[in-house]
Formats: sequence, C-alpha cells, structure tokens
Amino acid sequence: MEKYKICPTCKLKNEISSFLCEQCLADLTMVKEYKKEQKKSLKLINREFKISIIIYDQDIFGRDFIGKNKITDFETISRKHAKFFLYNGEFAVEDLNSTNGSFFKGKKFKRIKLKNGMKISFSQSFEFEVEILN
Repeated sequence: MEKYKICPTCKLKNEISSFLCEQCLADLTMVKEYKKEQKKSLKLINREFKISIIIYDQDIFGRDFIGKNKITDFETISRKHAKFFLYNGEFAVEDLNSTNGSFFKGKKFKRIKLKNGMKISFSQSFEFEVEILN
C-alpha cells in the first residue's frame, strides 16, 4: 500500500514524512496521509517470443484487447480470447468461446483458477507462464 500526502495548494504528491511541499513549500503538517491500494495484478510471460503482459481484474486478453500490440501477428489467438477476473481474491481466467480454445497441461478449459508459476496456453500453440504480482 502506497502512502503519501497531497499538497492542497499545487496537488503534488509528497512523501509521507514531508512537512513542506517539495514544489511550492506549502505547510503539510495538517494534511492527512493518502493511502492508495495497489490493484492486484499478474504477468503473463512467454519466453519463446520474449513477451510480457500485465493483467488486471476484468481484463480481456486477445488480438483486439489487452496484449494486442504484442500478439497481433498470432492469428491463432482470437480477437477476444479470454477474460481474467478475481474470484474470492484470487485470479481466474475464462475462455470467451475462442476459436482455438485455452489449455492447461494440454487439456482444454472453460474457466480455471490461476496459481503462480502455472503455464496456460491460448490456442494450444502459444504458452504463457503466470506470475502473480501482488
């Protein structure tokens, strides 16, 4: 969790221990700390093609969505292939009726809970390792 103070005068984000704003020197002694919760995320890693994609809750993976700038040439991955979501605080992925399917250990899945280090593939030919970030 990130903590900081926002200057009421210039709106600059200052360190939590600051007494004066770094930019305009406004008094920060009475400013309450701001806590920013970090969004839970994961990283999909394909070592063969050196691709890394950060995924958040409710992200849709596919050639027209998240990852499109990295996987656009891989036509076996559908335009709207899979949706990532949080289920009871943990990531899961659901295949969105893609043309070529989604797989774990060679078996096709519709929905699966994700774990760190797990390897899933989209269209059976494009494998990603899952890395849970936070």
